[in-house]
Amino acid sequence: MWPRGLWSWIEVDPRAGRDEDVSGGVRLSDCEYGWVYTHEDLVDKNLHSEPGQTPHPDVETNGWDEHGTALMGELCAVVNAYDMSGMVPNAAIYTYPEWTVKAGISSETITITKNVTLMSWGGTVTIGH
Repeated sequence: MWPRGLWSWIEVDPRAGRDEDVSGGVRLSDCEYGWVYTHEDLVDKNLHSEPGQTPHPDVETNGWDEHGTALMGELCAVVNAYDMSGMVPNAAIYTYPEWTVKAGISSETITITKNVTLMSWGGTVTIGH
């Protein structure tokens, strides 16, 4: 299946992310300021947040968690009351905040490196701003 438009050179396999079709599943890691884990597109997902790290409270106060929420919803939402379904609803989702209570503001290089070292074939790291 070949999509049309801006990214038309990318082949899209509608089975991608479904455990029965991808050996070992797909791991999707997102580097953002934050996410709204209780959002209707994410609440039914088993999201794995970086151990020991909590997004800084100013992230939510300033609404900087909305972009990560929107991106993850589009990618991994399972069918919900709004009939939303992400592109890879069965992917394993890992979140890595760039600004945390414990570590402060992390260098993007450090955050990305953490993600890449944990990836295997078929995994994807997304970087949001």
